[in-house]
Amino acid sequence: MLPALLIGSSSCARPLRFYPPLPVPDATQFPAEPDKNSVSLFALTKADDLVLCHRAFVRTKTPSSGRTVIQFSIRPDGGVEGARVVETTLEDPKSIDCMVEAVSRWKTPFRPAASRTFRYPYTAVAEDYARPVAPR
Repeated sequence: MLPALLIGSSSCARPLRFYPPLPVPDATQFPAEPDKNSVSLFALTKADDLVLCHRAFVRTKTPSSGRTVIQFSIRPDGGVEGARVVETTLEDPKSIDCMVEAVSRWKTPFRPAASRTFRYPYTAVAEDYARPVAPR
């Protein structure tokens, strides 16, 4: 069975199966002004950053699933600022802090006229632990 990443709200989440990890699209494939869909696609290409953080949590516990919503702003230079977790079912603060730090390091292809704030829901599933992930 291939690994899964659930996307969408918890009431209509559907598994998205991919192997190997998704390639990062060329910056020209994204609009300069970000919207919810393009930011979600970009975040999906960076999902391994969050999987690595969640894996750090399960080294001492059994694999678990959980949902985390991360809010962040994209600056006009494409950098990310103000990343924070606004909702989570994960119980490990180190894993949550790691996710915030990972998102804060993202460099996006977007160039908004002014900072724009988005929320990205990340759902970890137990199958993620069987999938090889390249450290970034």
